[in-house]
Amino acid sequence: MLPLLPFAAGVVLGAFVPSLVRKAKISPRVSKTADLAGRKARAAAASGLDTLTQASARWRDRIAPALDTEPEPAAEVSEAERAPASPPKKSRAKSRETA
Repeated sequence: MLPLLPFAAGVVLGAFVPSLVRKAKISPRVSKTADLAGRKARAAAASGLDTLTQASARWRDRIAPALDTEPEPAAEVSEAERAPASPPKKSRAKSRETA
């Protein structure tokens, strides 16, 4: 989840900051600060995207071998094996309530 936060913040800032800087007539100092913030946001978004790509590649490497193998057929279970050996025991809590 955390790699998505810098990515989302970078997308939002990267989309709005340059247009605001172009439209508004602001001082060069503010413009430099906005450009720096935009570059940092884009770098954070790129870093988050790289982290997300690496994490998905690791999961793909873990899951792919399991998907390539065929599942083993289920063993036949007889009726005797399915039935419980003894009836389930009654709860002690119920017997205490009646006493």
